[in-house]
Amino acid sequence: MLFKEENDENLKNEISQKLSEGYKYAIIYNIPVSKWGYPQFLFAKTEEGQEYFIHIDNCNDIGWEDWKQLKINDKLLIKPLESNKETTCNKALPIEDACTL
Repeated sequence: MLFKEENDENLKNEISQKLSEGYKYAIIYNIPVSKWGYPQFLFAKTEEGQEYFIHIDNCNDIGWEDWKQLKINDKLLIKPLESNKETTCNKALPIEDACTL
């Protein structure tokens, strides 16, 4: 799902629903260069500074055409894996799902 108008009431409700399901806001900070076109993964960071590894295969609502339009500083809603809660390492963690704002 590609969110466009954050002031839309339906969008606000959908975001609230996602946040209540454990999603977090994150901002894309790194899109690796790929010699085969747009990469299938990128990195985003939450306000708390936690970094996440985001692969297109883990983005249930983002199609390839929307994925290719993502850029640095775009906002996402990400759902961290439950198993990440016990992790204290300093590397980017995998996610369960992500959607665009």
